[in-house]
Amino acid sequence: MAIRVWSDWGLSGGRSWLIACFYDNSTCNEASAMGAFESLIITSSYYVAFGGFADIYSGILRLGGKEIPVAIKILRGKMTRKDMARFYREAVIWGTLKHEGILPLYGVAPNVGPQKALGMISPWIDKGNLTYHLENHPQISLEGRISILIQVAAAVQYLHSLSIIHGDLTGNNILMKDDKNILLCDFGLSRIWMDNVPTLHTTSIGKCNYPWAAPEVIFNDNPNEPPFTKSSDVYSFGCVMVQVLTGHLPYPTKNVIYHHLTKSRHPPRPTNTEFISDELWEFMLWCWAGIPSDRPSMEEVSAFLTSHVHDF
Repeated sequence: MAIRVWSDWGLSGGRSWLIACFYDNSTCNEASAMGAFESLIITSSYYVAFGGFADIYSGILRLGGKEIPVAIKILRGKMTRKDMARFYREAVIWGTLKHEGILPLYGVAPNVGPQKALGMISPWIDKGNLTYHLENHPQISLEGRISILIQVAAAVQYLHSLSIIHGDLTGNNILMKDDKNILLCDFGLSRIWMDNVPTLHTTSIGKCNYPWAAPEVIFNDNPNEPPFTKSSDVYSFGCVMVQVLTGHLPYPTKNVIYHHLTKSRHPPRPTNTEFISDELWEFMLWCWAGIPSDRPSMEEVSAFLTSHVHDF
């Protein structure tokens, strides 16, 4: 199956500014992109992975005479033209970011796959996500785990410096570039989806990644006020700390999540690891402060981890 990546949606009164090329975003412009993007081929008959908002297929991007292995994340659900325009704006931001800890976005294509939906095109990452990596490499040293956390913190700090909120920081949205280095992905996607799909808002327990989500995200009861903030990202980072240091999710089930969030409002202290010192636990408690404004900034998170890397 091959499709043209450049398309005309009729947005903004003419040819859409649908992302045509981010592969080399330092030099790629509309004209060169139209010539360089030849086709996108989905190589898997079925999705090879899935997440809360999309199914992921493997593919080949033919670009300027090259064939590049890519992951094609095909979004679920229906979007109006207005929603698409907003999504494209968010994708443009993602596509122009440059950071060693951020997964590049090569482009976006319409009418992709069996769903005939929007597809987000990124490099194919063989190593999988952080959750998979931790489950299959329990021997990782404390130094290696702290190094992963420092990289994640730096990537989120970079986003926050540009006033970009991730909104879905979990071990599943942190990819392993290799055995030691990470790539952060999917920032902003859950926020867009919750804004665009009203049924994702409820008055009790909202739809989100429970083991990592802040209480104000889970228990948000105002559909007109999305709960994602820099502070909710910090809360989620504290939960990622638990996952990285123990190799397990912060909470095993939704029942346990509900119990702890309605009582202690944060994960229980793990008892199955020697990697969480009192100092680290106190810092995690700060990340989980009940009042979001009382939580540290990601700059403070990064500073704490890098200044104490040899002390844990």
